Amino acid sequence: MMSTYHDYVHNFKKKSPKLAVFDIDGTLIPWHGHTYIWDFLIHDFGLEKWNSYYFNAFKHKQISYTGWHEKLFTKFKKIGINKEMFKKSIISVLPEMTQIIEFLEKISVHFKHMAILSGSLALALEIGQIPLSLFDAIYINKIQFDECGKISSWEINPYGGHDKKFEGLIAICKKNHVDLKQTIYIGDGLNDLYVINNLYKSGGIGYALPPLSKSNELLTPMSMRGKDIFNVETFLR
Repeated sequence: MMSTYHDYVHNFKKKSPKLAVFDIDGTLIPWHGHTYIWDFLIHDFGLEKWNSYYFNAFKHKQISYTGWHEKLFTKFKKIGINKEMFKKSIISVLPEMTQIIEFLEKISVHFKHMAILSGSLALALEIGQIPLSLFDAIYINKIQFDECGKISSWEINPYGGHDKKFEGLIAICKKNHVDLKQTIYIGDGLNDLYVINNLYKSGGIGYALPPLSKSNELLTPMSMRGKDIFNVETFLR
């Protein structure tokens, strides 16, 4: 198995990888004490009960991922959650981002294109000062605010759900005219499992970070595994 694995990785590198696609929560932004942005936002805003109700409806296929987030964002607006409240919650668990930003700038020379595919929130990228100019495509949930900081509108990522992420990856590849077999996807959660396993079937490669990297029974043995995102650069050498 080891020789097969190393052959696969070697052959992938020979294809001259052109596209790197990143998850956000736990990958580009490893939140302090939390896996997903929604964990602490919903807690800080006191919406655990409501979100549990929406999530159960989603889990039982009574509403879609988009429907779930429509209800959640509508609730945010209805109870008066504003931009300052979002910022305060995000900053409280935001890690030091300097190394992440330097990593992205350094790794960008290895690829023709980079992209973001995430169920997180665009405001996190803004507050984390991630240089968006490095990315040719960004699929993420967005909330717009008016001049007073109140929620005015939102855009829900159609590929934010775990069952839609691979479709999002295909859309990014088509937009940038890149084959899946020249693509690497970096993610850390079970919602990235479907993407990585299907990318392998298409000839590309996934780079799994903890906790996903420890899911030996679920994750294709042909995926790369690292303890943190900084190991990706080592892999590309």
